[in-house]
Amino acid sequence: MAYPLAFLLTVCVEAALAAALRPGLRLRAALAAVAVSGLTHPLAWWASGALPGPFWARAALIEGAVVAAEAALLVALLPSRALPALRLSAATNGASFGVGLAWWWLSR
Repeated sequence: MAYPLAFLLTVCVEAALAAALRPGLRLRAALAAVAVSGLTHPLAWWASGALPGPFWARAALIEGAVVAAEAALLVALLPSRALPALRLSAATNGASFGVGLAWWWLSR
């Protein structure tokens, strides 16, 4: 998958899910998801090609780092404490990772 498409899918999935999971702050949550993805997605994309090892080991390491970084950023961008921000980050990143895997599998 080309990077622009991967980024577009990530932003769409994560913004929509963040808005759905934070109903009192839909727009702010969606914009925060776009902002944090804009910071972490390029680094995760680069790391996926730069790190050695099997795919699943790299994916777990990269996604874990992205979830933690985005949770910290969400605490700053949303009225949120650490644990709810970590849950939101894990949910949105898990969903976008799953969509990316499904896209890859269906396009083979």
